[in-house]
Amino acid sequence: MTRITKIFIALALFGATAVAQAQIVFLTPSDSMIEPGDMVTLDVMYDFEDVPTVGGSLDAFWDPAILQLVSWEFGPDSGDPIFNVVPDDSTAGILFQFGFGNFPALPNTGTAFSMTFMAVGAGTSTVSLLETTGPFGGFPEFDPSFVDATVTVVPVPAAIWLMFGGLASLIGFGRRA
Repeated sequence: MTRITKIFIALALFGATAVAQAQIVFLTPSDSMIEPGDMVTLDVMYDFEDVPTVGGSLDAFWDPAILQLVSWEFGPDSGDPIFNVVPDDSTAGILFQFGFGNFPALPNTGTAFSMTFMAVGAGTSTVSLLETTGPFGGFPEFDPSFVDATVTVVPVPAAIWLMFGGLASLIGFGRRA
């Protein structure tokens, strides 16, 4: 094996390890199906691999015609309460600047916070996470990847209610006869 071939193999392996150690912030469950009036809780999880960070901040977005934010709370791994930044939830469909962190660093994996939504309309809403921009926003040590979640609100079809009404009428007529 030539020296140049060894260098190319070493560079390829080095590049593969850089891809394998991606920092990620994601929502769980990633896909939910509920009915109008039902609640769903999405946990914002993080996996920073072995890259230490003091924390960061992010924004969450969703369709307010389909989902209404009922509550949010910091997770068990959100870090030191001194670092926790209470988000601005005054705008429908946006949770702005949700910050969490800790000195000397956060654990490699954990739950940053949870959001509970109520289904207010039929359809599909993507709940998206983005890095907060601004003077105190983002993650200073790296740019994590964000993975969204999808919530589908499906109303009970009217045909089911009509079928049950028809069956009840048939039972009622059958008893009279």
